[in-house]
Amino acid sequence: MKLMVNAISTMEIRNTMQTHLSKTRLMILTVLSLLLEGCSISDWYNGYYAEGAAIIKGQKDRNAFYDAESPQMKELRRKN
Repeated sequence: MKLMVNAISTMEIRNTMQTHLSKTRLMILTVLSLLLEGCSISDWYNGYYAEGAAIIKGQKDRNAFYDAESPQMKELRRKN
């Protein structure tokens, strides 16, 4: 009888440990998924931020090109 009680209590401990482990894993997965969703990680993979950076760089390059023109060219550009 004592052996059976020990076996049952051992099984209960194992089940409790497995439940605790699965709850921990579920919590980790939930937190990670919320973080990834909150950070919009899909936008990074879809190139949203890369495109935005490229547009800003292009605008800066364009402004630098036009700012480097001579005053005569700027005046001619305004007339056209």
